[in-house]
Amino acid sequence: MATVTRKTYCLLAFIFSAFVIILLPRFGNFSANASKEISQPTMSDLPIQQSDVITFTNFLPIVFKAPAAPSVNVLSSSAYDNGYGSLYIVGEVINNTANNVTFVRVTATLCNSDGDIIRADYSYVLIDVLAPGQKAPFRIFFYDYPQEYANYQLSVTYSTTTQPAKSSLPILSSNAWTSGYGTLYTVGEVQNNTSNNIDFVKVIATYYNVAGIVTNVDYTYTEMDVLGPGQKGPFKIYADDRPYDYYTLSVDYDFTTESPPSGTSIINLDTWTEFGSTQFTGELQNNSGSNIEYVKVVATFYDNAGTVVDVDYTYLRIEILGSGQRGCFKLYATDRSYNSYTLANDFSATTDPLPSLEVLSITPSGNLHLAGQIRNNHTTRTYNFVKAVGTLYDGTGKVINCEDSYTSPSEIGPGGTAPYDINFYSHTSGWASYSVVATD
Repeated sequence: MATVTRKTYCLLAFIFSAFVIILLPRFGNFSANASKEISQPTMSDLPIQQSDVITFTNFLPIVFKAPAAPSVNVLSSSAYDNGYGSLYIVGEVINNTANNVTFVRVTATLCNSDGDIIRADYSYVLIDVLAPGQKAPFRIFFYDYPQEYANYQLSVTYSTTTQPAKSSLPILSSNAWTSGYGTLYTVGEVQNNTSNNIDFVKVIATYYNVAGIVTNVDYTYTEMDVLGPGQKGPFKIYADDRPYDYYTLSVDYDFTTESPPSGTSIINLDTWTEFGSTQFTGELQNNSGSNIEYVKVVATFYDNAGTVVDVDYTYLRIEILGSGQRGCFKLYATDRSYNSYTLANDFSATTDPLPSLEVLSITPSGNLHLAGQIRNNHTTRTYNFVKAVGTLYDGTGKVINCEDSYTSPSEIGPGGTAPYDINFYSHTSGWASYSVVATD
């Protein structure tokens, strides 16, 4: 009798175990299905390994979680209020498929404490094409969000593509610091190690806490629009000052048939320290053979180890610079400690003509003003926002200072005139000559 009872008990136990293994995954509390949704601030949706197990203290059988179906999964995320009533949800996805994917869109749904959806928005990840195993960050922005917001959920959609993923570009060096005014700066230099010209070079910073959860995401483009093979591109990212323990930088870009601009040079450069920061003044000479516009001067600063410690830029005070013409710039560059620097420039060629504006007179006075009159020599065109740009030089031709001022009124009709008055607020000692150019 004892033998029959033992066999019956074993048979019943086997049937019960099989019953639990089959039905247990169907209950919501013990779902073995991989979900694309996560709630703040957990790290669910990690790729599931065969070794992952769930054990129960009531001695039910061990249940092995099934492998996640190949997908694009959220690795981690977090949310924060920027202090102005807006909500950011930041995070990172990974391509767990065997194909390249594109149009990777992350949708965030805000929920109240009852689980009801009260707001939804989406964003695409910051890298266009992801290869298998490649990660990409995302940032979703809610301009305003309801006070009953309690948590959020994330879902991911994407398309497979035969378009190749971009090869990684090296970050030569980088640096990060906070301003004390709610801004986190991240600067550095990327190099084009391809054999082609590239543009829209986007540098993406992903910031993590010690647990590897994304706490912040931001990006910028390099200060030069087009990078030729081997050319370096400095960058400076302005991000919210969020707590983080480390960051990573990734780069995305496009190939282009355009060439980097050339045919300009920086001349008559002078530097000095004012208000605790380095000032640069100088002129850019246009030898490109065409009119140029959007002329930008970029300064990259390095420590004694060659690591980038800061990046800054300014534009010429003149809107369009003719072939052979010079235009002044003034750059309030940095209050960071540096050992060396480089200056580069960027611009666009234009077929727009130079304005038909003439400086009729220049009179220096006081310490120091340059005042006079500008005339519109065009027979039909009215110029708006007419500006006088003044440059001071020392006895060797170096630029001491550069300032500008709009005419009064700033609009000058055909044949009309208007006065200007340029005030140099500081750094005028030692000037020997001056020039004034009219622009609009």
